[in-house]
Amino acid sequence: MDISDPRESRIWESIVKVAQLDGHISEDESNLIRTILKNAKEYEAVLSRALEKAAISPEDKIELINLRANILDTAYRAASADQKITADELAIIQETLNILHELEQQEGNMG
Repeated sequence: MDISDPRESRIWESIVKVAQLDGHISEDESNLIRTILKNAKEYEAVLSRALEKAAISPEDKIELINLRANILDTAYRAASADQKITADELAIIQETLNILHELEQQEGNMG
């Protein structure tokens, strides 16, 4: 994964920091992080495309809202694939939610 983009780097750094609080990253946590980053990359691509037009259109806003929802939905499904969500997985999802909220606020300032 290319984390040269500052937003992607921030997402990566934030969720990995949370995942490492207990001293290790489990396979389930690693899968969850990969799922989040894959979807975050799609979100970033749409946001970059929207910003190339100098403003975020109403259609772009709707797409970005749907992509943020998809990030959370797929993260929840990935975390619960084994029929349980650990405290660490929940913390990763919460950190993702915090980041998405910050990104949503930044979008509002751009549109």
